[in-house]
Amino acid sequence: MGFWVIFIQKAIGQGIGILYGALGEIMTEKSGNLNLGVPGIMYLGGIAGLAASFFYEFNNPDPSGFVCLVISLLAAFAASALGGLLYSFLTITLRANQ
Repeated sequence: MGFWVIFIQKAIGQGIGILYGALGEIMTEKSGNLNLGVPGIMYLGGIAGLAASFFYEFNNPDPSGFVCLVISLLAAFAASALGGLLYSFLTITLRANQ
């Protein structure tokens, strides 16, 4: 019984990130755009943040935790923003299929 309780708690905790993406997509659908790539853009941001953090820590002999966090967040935000901008450019300006 204890395994299932821990499993449900972990599943809820891991699902919060996807919940935020789904909530944002619901709000976006109100404007008439359907973006099925929201989880992919979220993963793109996560990978970019992880890579930026890794390269900062790998190339710095005395890395700072706060600087690593800031670099990771900025890289994740930039990658996700570029993914969203690419999608919006293709679907709105070039009228590609959503």
